[in-house]
Amino acid sequence: MSRRGRFPLRLALSHRAAPGILGGYLAPPLDDGRERLAAVGSLAGASRAMRAFVRRHILVPGNLGRRAGEVRDARGRLVARITHDGRAWRPARG
Repeated sequence: MSRRGRFPLRLALSHRAAPGILGGYLAPPLDDGRERLAAVGSLAGASRAMRAFVRRHILVPGNLGRRAGEVRDARGRLVARITHDGRAWRPARG
């Protein structure tokens, strides 16, 4: 089975300085925070990946980048949003 078949979804992960925190972070950032895509096999996998990302970087909700938490399918369609606490939400229709 191809990697794309086993991991059909992509989770966007990024972080930035939070405006309400002196220095922007609770702990010094581990990287530059640029967006990267994590291959995940399900929304449950996306939830686990988001929680691990938040824990590893010691982030609060205000640290997440604009597109962080977006889950897209192989065609690039938005299928869900994962919040900092790992909850999955359907995208707004409109």
